[in-house]
Amino acid sequence: MNKIFLVTLSSFLFFASCSQFGENPSGDHLEEIKKSPNYDIEINRFKNRIENMWEQMSERDSFWDNPHKRISNNYFFNSAETVPENKLPEVKPPNIKEFIKSTESIKFIWFGHSTLLVN
Repeated sequence: MNKIFLVTLSSFLFFASCSQFGENPSGDHLEEIKKSPNYDIEINRFKNRIENMWEQMSERDSFWDNPHKRISNNYFFNSAETVPENKLPEVKPPNIKEFIKSTESIKFIWFGHSTLLVN
């Protein structure tokens, strides 16, 4: 029990002392973020590409209406939906030589689901 507490406390202190984790963007990094087509300068935050996306999704279907049925239908008994209706979005990766250059900030590339490249 003491080892778990010590590991948890050490991890928390490590991440709390790293300015890269949880630090608000500023300077050049903030300007780069503001150039994103999904960034709304008026409200200083990212916005969904599709307006009212959450409302549209909740109107179409709700997991909580019948969670047991939704899980069994979607994951076990629905063989018709094995291919996406549309092509999945692809983003050209950044120049890897630039990505791996040493900087004072942490950079991430998300490959999908639970795969990250961290520099």
